[in-house]
Amino acid sequence: MMKYEIIPKIRMQFSEHVLYRIRALRDIPTLRVKAGDLGGWIEKEDNLSQDGDCWISNDAKAYDDARVYGNARVYGHAQVFENAQVYGGARVCDYAKIFGDAQVFGNFARIFGKAKIYGRARISDDAQIS
Repeated sequence: MMKYEIIPKIRMQFSEHVLYRIRALRDIPTLRVKAGDLGGWIEKEDNLSQDGDCWISNDAKAYDDARVYGNARVYGHAQVFENAQVYGGARVCDYAKIFGDAQVFGNFARIFGKAKIYGRARISDDAQIS
């Protein structure tokens, strides 16, 4: 069963990208997401995996060829874009930006505040960057 759907009527122009709001189609108990809850913004389905408990919420955005998967969570006003990947149990929140070919992964990696992770950076394990 699919985890979320893209709502074509709820969209925004963000820079040169058109982003769409997502809506949960099933509960994600580990994140307290209920079926019908609105999530964050994505450009295309490839940005957020239908598998695992990964989720984008609030005003967070994933676009370009960025991917959020596994049990990762992106929320607040965070952005994941270009070729960046956030996966495992990683959390990206507040106004953090992950871009370039950067990867944030691991069960306890946390990127928050106004941190910017970019280039070929690899952030993992118990790292906390703000």
